[in-house]
Amino acid sequence: MATKEQIKNTGVAFTPKELSVFLAEKIASYLPPSRQKALDPACGEGELLAAMGDVLSDSAIDFSLTGYDANEQYLSAAQERILRFGAENTALVHEDFLEAIDVSSRPNGLAWSQEHNKSFVNNSFDVVIANPPYVRTQILGTEQAQALARKFNLKGRVDLYHPFLIAMTESLKEGGVLGVITSNRYLSTQGGKSIREFLSENYEILELIDLGDT
Repeated sequence: MATKEQIKNTGVAFTPKELSVFLAEKIASYLPPSRQKALDPACGEGELLAAMGDVLSDSAIDFSLTGYDANEQYLSAAQERILRFGAENTALVHEDFLEAIDVSSRPNGLAWSQEHNKSFVNNSFDVVIANPPYVRTQILGTEQAQALARKFNLKGRVDLYHPFLIAMTESLKEGGVLGVITSNRYLSTQGGKSIREFLSENYEILELIDLGDT
């Protein structure tokens, strides 16, 4: 489990089981009965992946689960949590999801780095379920915040979940479903304008549930 200092510096947020199941069920309600490839790009200890696997299993839908995280300790816990779905249906990657992305080949879009092209881009995901890190500019530091803003074409104050939203979009197949837990600040602030525009241009918003300050 993360310490308070780790939570502050990395923005890690562990999702309660009840909320994980709620989100997984919402996603599943929009899915066809065909095989589903699901991704959590910042999976932590795997609660969201486990919930997605359980819901798809209960719906008799064939599936695979993939999780990324930069923290090896979290991945060990995630491995234990999703092991019941079988090694052939699960994959965990010890890597920062944002660092796996190269935007240089498409100035206004995203492309996976060359080493990931075959294994990742050509095997896109039907589902992304996520609770990405929340780290504001003040904690990220000016240099890192500006680097992320340049890389992902973001304007205003950058929170770490902003580039995650863009990166997750690239991993989805056309017609795929994204279910994500985020801060609600970008919905109304000037600093969230660029990410609001991005989401509006790239998604049909099926549901938006504001839990307020929780």
